Amino acid sequence: MPHRRLLGLLIAGVWIGWVAVGETASGAETQPDKSLYSIVSPTPDSALRDFAPDRPARSIGPTTVDAGRFQIESDFINHTFANQDGMTTRTTQALDPVLKLGVTSFMDFEVAFGGFNDLRTTDNASGAVVAKGRGFGDVTLTTKFNLTGNDGGKVAFALAPYLIVPGGTANITAGQVEGGVIAPLALKLPQDFGVTLQTEVDALANVNGPGTHVNFTNIVNVSRPVPGIKDLTSYAELYSSVTTEPHAPDIYTFDLALAYLVETNTQLDIGANIGLNRGAPDYQLYSGIAHRF
Repeated sequence: MPHRRLLGLLIAGVWIGWVAVGETASGAETQPDKSLYSIVSPTPDSALRDFAPDRPARSIGPTTVDAGRFQIESDFINHTFANQDGMTTRTTQALDPVLKLGVTSFMDFEVAFGGFNDLRTTDNASGAVVAKGRGFGDVTLTTKFNLTGNDGGKVAFALAPYLIVPGGTANITAGQVEGGVIAPLALKLPQDFGVTLQTEVDALANVNGPGTHVNFTNIVNVSRPVPGIKDLTSYAELYSSVTTEPHAPDIYTFDLALAYLVETNTQLDIGANIGLNRGAPDYQLYSGIAHRF
C-alpha cells in the first residue's frame, strides 16, 4: 500500500481503539434525564448543556443541540489559496450559515448552505484566467445522533449521516448528490486538554470524470483553554483526506484555530488550515460566529 495512505490508516486505528475504551469508560457516567424535552416542549435555560458549536476547525463535536432550541453557525469570510501545477486558484466564500434544530435530547437536524463563492484560477506563466465561477454552493442536510456523553462525562460519541443536495453554480459545486457518515469521538483529558478523534466515509463525485468514488477522512483535534485569558480556547489538528479515485490527490493539512466565548450562547472564532502536501491548498483562512437561541 502506498506510504501516502499510512497516516489515514494510523488515525483510523487510533480512533477504533479509543471507541472501545471510551464506551467502556462512559458506561459509569450518570447523565440527567432530558427525555421529556422536545420541539414542542423546549429545553429550559436552566437545563441547557454547555454551548458546543461545531466550529472552528474541521472536526465536529459529538454534542447535539438541546431539544427545541435553535442554533446558527456561519463564516464571516473564508478564503482559500492554492498554487498547484502551474495554476493559482483563489476561492472566497461568505454567507454560508449552518442552521441547527434540536429535535430530541439526543438528536438534532442541520441544514448547511454552501454560501456565496467567488472562484478564479489563473495561469502562473501568462496570467490568463483559465477557470472562474461565482455563485452559491449546494445544500447539506445532516442528522446528528449522540450515542453517549451528551450531557457530561469524559467521553462523548455520535454518528452524523449527511446528504449533499445539488443546486449550486457550475464550477462551484460537483452538481450531483453526495453523502456520507461522520463519527466524532471526544475525550476529556487531564490539565483541561480535550481530544476529538473523527473518522468519516464519503461517496463523492469524481474530480477527473463522471461517476462516484469513496473517500476516507480522519482528524485528530487537540484543544485547550488559553492560560490567563478567560473563555479563549485554542485548537490544533491534523487532517487527512484519502481518495480512492485514480489520479486524484490525497489531502493533508495542519489546522490551527482560536474560539472566544463572548457570552453563554455566543462564540467568535478565527482559524487557518495549512497544506502539508501538494494535493492540499497552500492555506485557508477564516473567521466566524456561532449563536444559540
